[in-house]
Amino acid sequence: MKLLFRIICLTLILFLQNLNADSAKKYKIAYDLFKDEKYNSAKKELKEYIQLYPEGEDLKNVFILLAKIYSNQNDYNSAIIYLKKITNRFPKDIISIESFLRIGEYYQKMGRYNDALQIYDAIIANNPDTEYSEEAEIQIELIFESYPE
Repeated sequence: MKLLFRIICLTLILFLQNLNADSAKKYKIAYDLFKDEKYNSAKKELKEYIQLYPEGEDLKNVFILLAKIYSNQNDYNSAIIYLKKITNRFPKDIISIESFLRIGEYYQKMGRYNDALQIYDAIIANNPDTEYSEEAEIQIELIFESYPE
């Protein structure tokens, strides 16, 4: 019985190692396409990654890369969707705060200043005395300087 249990455990470990290797390859293909500015192909690979490896080790990076691609294509609404996936899936990770900053930035670019101000206010309230709250304060000042109404 112990031998069977060990065989099952070993098989599971090997399966998971192979799965991680496959997901890493998929991410690298997408990243290389991104570097080559083949954004549509990169998006396709990244979305396939999400379907194949919904708990993959590179999932956070996949969301970040998709947000960057959409941002580079001036599709800020889609970029925000992937940044919100980061903030929802990884709320305790520092990347969530950075994602909120980008969300605020994209709201600004779309002329949604009230939404941007709400994001920046939340960053300041939840992360006082950090570089993120300082950046949020700078963005708030820029909004009020540019659009004093």
